[in-house]
Amino acid sequence: MRPRILIVDDESRQMEALCRTLAPEGYDVTGFSVPEKALAALREQSFDVLLTDLMMPGTDGLALLAAALEIDPDLVGIMMTGQGSVTSAVDAMKIGALDYILKPFNLTAIRPVLARAVDVRRLRLDNIRLREAVSLHEVSTAIARSLDSGTVLARVADAALDQSGATEVGVYVAAPGGSDFRLVVARGSDASRLPAVLSREEAASHVAMIVDGRLVGSILCRVSVTAADVAGTHQGAEPAGRYRRRCARSVDAAGAPAPEQR
Repeated sequence: MRPRILIVDDESRQMEALCRTLAPEGYDVTGFSVPEKALAALREQSFDVLLTDLMMPGTDGLALLAAALEIDPDLVGIMMTGQGSVTSAVDAMKIGALDYILKPFNLTAIRPVLARAVDVRRLRLDNIRLREAVSLHEVSTAIARSLDSGTVLARVADAALDQSGATEVGVYVAAPGGSDFRLVVARGSDASRLPAVLSREEAASHVAMIVDGRLVGSILCRVSVTAADVAGTHQGAEPAGRYRRRCARSVDAAGAPAPEQR
């Protein structure tokens, strides 16, 4: 898969020229001249590298990178500017920029910068996959070694909290003989805010646990944020994108334990 680069420059001609230059280099390039539109695109799809101008009216490159990292903390940021002050370079690095390149620059100058950025992005994603694999192994071990559904569900909740970045996680299973799903395990600092019961429709809208084509449970991951959060979510809302995890687990709904909180 071609590395995906998000380019942001308020000077449309320069942004378009950079897109045309980098596309033949093996990159999937998307460009915007309005930072807010770039953030909207980042919420909808995944990018590997953010290449942004530093000096822009309204939302400058520093604010854009900070907002972008709230949406995807593993995004790699590169600042480009004609204002080559040491202060601006340090500020960019402090908020998470990997590198800094002065304008005007040629293709020879930016090639190694982008290559390094893509390598860093791949390393970050590899680390995420490794952590997920370890969590999956722990859940699998619990299933293999225990017939206690409470232990299995607790491990599922722990793994979901660890990997989703949520502030609260609830595991729900189908109530025997009913259409509702009840909370059996809760995790997180705000776990008491989780609803005790979900309807079938609500359960299906979250991370569904499916066995033999049948919905047997659901994992609800939520992040508590403020109304001013740059990612555009509201308090108690489930974040989109990277916080969603699809999974299929063998869960014995019968005899599920009472809700557990930690």
